[in-house]
Amino acid sequence: MRYATEVITWEDNAFHPLDNALANENAAHLEETYYISPLQDGTYAHLSRFRGDMAVARDILSDTDAVLDLEGPTEQDGLAYLHTEPSPLLNELMVTLFEHEVVLKWPVTLLNGNPRGMRVTLIGTDESVSQALANSPPDVSVELERIGQFDGSVSPLLVSLTERQQEVLATAVSHGYYNMPRETTQAELATELDLSSGTVADHLRRIENKLASTVANSWV
Repeated sequence: MRYATEVITWEDNAFHPLDNALANENAAHLEETYYISPLQDGTYAHLSRFRGDMAVARDILSDTDAVLDLEGPTEQDGLAYLHTEPSPLLNELMVTLFEHEVVLKWPVTLLNGNPRGMRVTLIGTDESVSQALANSPPDVSVELERIGQFDGSVSPLLVSLTERQQEVLATAVSHGYYNMPRETTQAELATELDLSSGTVADHLRRIENKLASTVANSWV
């Protein structure tokens, strides 16, 4: 099996009203999408993780015509179910998956900078992955980050992490961050990863929270 990880970016107002509604809101944003299911009536059901003040997010999305339903946390951070209208670009991206017989590795990480975008990993045969990469919608820019043979023996713990979080964790482990005593600092990891110290600290906090939660849930 072949995999390809790419960053897809688009101009403002191009992707979906859901994304546009939160684009300039600092109090809350859409962090990851765990699954998107096309429905028979042409709409979509999403399972997505929000970060920040969910009361603010709910107020904004309740005024967004394309958001038909929202169920999830009422205060801070968490997974939410959304039912939304389609958009041309979202439809084109989903058609790419169906036409070229590739599988999308979930979750998909949303990039909340400028330009807007997402990091996705496609999995399939050599031919299907190559075709999908070559036939991206014309309204997006695509930057290929990595491509290679997909190892189907990925740890369930690592599957819970985003591509960026896996990169940060791998760097932290290889540089001895989790050794006793520690052999590196967050500032040194930040230099290695070309990130700010605050961003590295935030990534590590989220990684440790996800891994601890995954292990704890496996005991229930």
